[in-house]
Amino acid sequence: MPINETYHTWIRHICELGPKQQKTQVQNFAWLLVGVFHSRSVSLRLSVCLSLTLIFVNTQMDKARLQPDCSK
Repeated sequence: MPINETYHTWIRHICELGPKQQKTQVQNFAWLLVGVFHSRSVSLRLSVCLSLTLIFVNTQMDKARLQPDCSK
């Protein structure tokens, strides 16, 4: 599969998993995954696990920023 098709495939999958992610985060992460996938140095399963983990971490960070600090 050509690189541009792989990129658009990853964009679609990432947007399904994290629809509220910023556009630049999604694009940068998609390019990272495309590079890893086309280098053939890691398995696709590892790439999917990596993407899910990073989306989860970003989502948790966004939630933490939106919650009020009630300790003061």
